[in-house]
Amino acid sequence: MRTGDLTDDGSEDVPTGPRQPRPDPAAGALRAG
Repeated sequence: MRTGDLTDDGSEDVPTGPRQPRPDPAAGALRAG
């Protein structure tokens, strides 16, 4: 799921802030609420 834009799950595609490792899809879903 790489759109190249700022992702809600906080993927590596996030242009702002330090590049964090791609978190688990489940964790991202939980974060998104």
